[in-house]
Amino acid sequence: MSNIISNEQAIHFQEDALETNRLAVKVCRLFYEENLTKVEIERRLHISRFKVARILREAERVGLVTIQIKEPQPDLSDLESEVESRFGLKSVALVWDDGQSLNLLKKKVGKVAADYVLGILREEDVLGVGWGTTTFELVNALPDRIKLNVRVVQVSGGNTAIESGIDSQALTMRLGRKFGVEPYLLHAPTFVDRPETREMLMKESAFRQIFEIYNKCTVLIAGVGAFLPGGFVGSRNISPSEMALLHRQKAAGEFLTYCFDLEGNPCRTETLNRTIAIPIEVIKKIPCSIAVAVGSQKAGAVLGTIRAGLINTLITDTTTARTLLDNLTKKKRKGGKT
Repeated sequence: MSNIISNEQAIHFQEDALETNRLAVKVCRLFYEENLTKVEIERRLHISRFKVARILREAERVGLVTIQIKEPQPDLSDLESEVESRFGLKSVALVWDDGQSLNLLKKKVGKVAADYVLGILREEDVLGVGWGTTTFELVNALPDRIKLNVRVVQVSGGNTAIESGIDSQALTMRLGRKFGVEPYLLHAPTFVDRPETREMLMKESAFRQIFEIYNKCTVLIAGVGAFLPGGFVGSRNISPSEMALLHRQKAAGEFLTYCFDLEGNPCRTETLNRTIAIPIEVIKKIPCSIAVAVGSQKAGAVLGTIRAGLINTLITDTTTARTLLDNLTKKKRKGGKT
């Protein structure tokens, strides 16, 4: 039996498909826009309600109709204001945590962070980009085309040891494409092998240019890493010997390669002399330095980051925010530093 069809048959098939699509659109409009029941559509179009149901299912399957569930947005302003006041932050934006998975919560925080960044960015701003899984979600949530004349700069070297796509260079390149600009890239690893190598690279004109741009940075985005008894939670690759030294110094968190304890005091290891990243003294001067962090296990790290003076804006979830406040209350009861 031949599979060849004539031009006339092909035209009939196309016409049938067109009529089917027209019927599907009509059924969807009557059901979703005019709120007719399937029985009412059956009477109106003279087709069975079973066919109506089948058309509605197929329309959803092929994307003719999309259904979006919008979660009710709780009023988080009081909690945001309390965190701002208690920790001396310029701004706090929170996402409601109702027990969903960590990955889903990161996506939600990334979306809120993306909206926040779009709301504060102005023409001629210089946007510094760090790394991390939640920073990755922020970049994902931004529109593909953003009509805003900003400069985008990578604030730490590349890191092939972490998951592909979430390092500073990859995220900076993606942001550059979204803003339609050529980003300023730091063509070096986060950690070089020897301090002498770092000193040599810092004499290069290309590196001096990037570090000059750091001084003009007006907005910074980065994730926070956390040191826990069982290990490190974050996107940095830390050797066992360095981890042991950091634990002896009671390291609580890490922000753009810089480690600190719960009180915000810097932890020092030999990697500091091999690090290629935006200088810590420059970070402290940036008008809007944003940390995106998810999960109550990072509360201590976030607290240390704040006390270290590295961030003035926090975007996180409600559980982490409440854990921060609880830890502060417990510390105050014991007569410790707030």
